[in-house]
Amino acid sequence: MIPTHRLARLARLLCGRATTWRTRAAPRAADPDPDPDPDLRSARGYASDINNNNINNINNINNNIHNNSNNNNKRAMDELLRRVVAPVPSYETREKSPPPPESDCLDFMDFYRRLDGPQRKLSFLEKLSRDFGVDHGGAAELGAKLRDAARRDAATVLLVEDRLRYCLVPRYRHLLGHVGRAAGGVKFLVDLRADLLDALASGGSEGPHVRDLNGTLKSLLSEWFSVGLLQLQRITWQSPCEILQKISQYEAVHPVRNWTDIKRRVGPYRRCYAFTHAAMPGEPLVVLHVALTEDISNNIQSIVREFASLDAEEDVNKIKAAIFYSISSTQAGLQGVELGNYLIKRVVRELQISLASSPL
Repeated sequence: MIPTHRLARLARLLCGRATTWRTRAAPRAADPDPDPDPDLRSARGYASDINNNNINNINNINNNIHNNSNNNNKRAMDELLRRVVAPVPSYETREKSPPPPESDCLDFMDFYRRLDGPQRKLSFLEKLSRDFGVDHGGAAELGAKLRDAARRDAATVLLVEDRLRYCLVPRYRHLLGHVGRAAGGVKFLVDLRADLLDALASGGSEGPHVRDLNGTLKSLLSEWFSVGLLQLQRITWQSPCEILQKISQYEAVHPVRNWTDIKRRVGPYRRCYAFTHAAMPGEPLVVLHVALTEDISNNIQSIVREFASLDAEEDVNKIKAAIFYSISSTQAGLQGVELGNYLIKRVVRELQISLASSPL
């Protein structure tokens, strides 16, 4: 132990020689010690040991904080999923079981939104799909019963088949169905699937359970966004500002340059249509831009850049062609859900009705 009064002296020596140590070349092994003062040599070694120990301690503290944070997140994740992913009701009571409280769905949505970063969200989805999926043991047992029932009457076979179908529904599928009924739940699931697709595309997860979760979500969203549940909306300059702004942001084929540009695209001799859904108000799902012209242009740039004046009056007798020059899907989570073809067919019918007096 170096006495306090000697440490003070050594500190003064260290301060006085700090600049010299920084600029002095390292001595060769054969050279004499450049600091023959034994107290100074001892202080230098002591200071070096302290610095190394401090760095190691800081690294250990950071590692412990990181590990504790991960452990706490995993515990919270386990507790939440065990609470909100209810056991599947038995086949006999499937239609009598009450739905879970809406608070469980809201807690599930809130927990997922608060997860920091795509990796933690992926870990959450991997655990959900792996630990709360299909009861494989029960499915195998029913498969064996179906094989035995094949020799019996048709009613028995159909009953076993129905039981097997019910058993093959993942446990988390019931939770997702209830989440879709909660306020903002459909939009939440669309965004959740977008996260899942990003992870699959980047190679962040190759597990079969995550791919099965993606298939389950796609099936659910395809039901909820069937064409009969969609509203066709014509976008005009009188549409809400938020809708016009989103139309501009989502345009993927021919980017909108400014407000004058979007005003022209919804103005005379132009049409803009979008599919919307009651569960996602104010959100265009897929957007179609149409140019009404006298002939079919052979240059797409002439359609995009040449417009009638904003105050022009449409002459339906001049409209002989409708050119669908841009269609954009706005929701990444609806990838694979057929919307674009249905929108085009609906717009064709709409134009035939609204421009019935034109040569179109």
